[in-house]
Amino acid sequence: MRIRPLRAAAFVAALGAAAPVLAEEMAEGQAIWSSACARCHRDPAALLRGLEPGAAARAAELDVFLARHRAPDPAKRAALIDWLLSLGGE
Repeated sequence: MRIRPLRAAAFVAALGAAAPVLAEEMAEGQAIWSSACARCHRDPAALLRGLEPGAAARAAELDVFLARHRAPDPAKRAALIDWLLSLGGE
């Protein structure tokens, strides 16, 4: 299959436009961790230990845990989860 140059350029441009948004979301998640979690939980990767494998399963588990553990705002919880998952640890 041949990819047309114009489509390829549009795809690359879209990826480039998404990068600042992703970086902003990651910074927000890290800021939430620093201000709301780090005082008691020193190692963010520790939250990932023992979770089910796979990003979707981990995100679901973290969402339930954080909703019960002082993170009632869904948008902030999502930013925090995205940042935590970006740390890896599978």
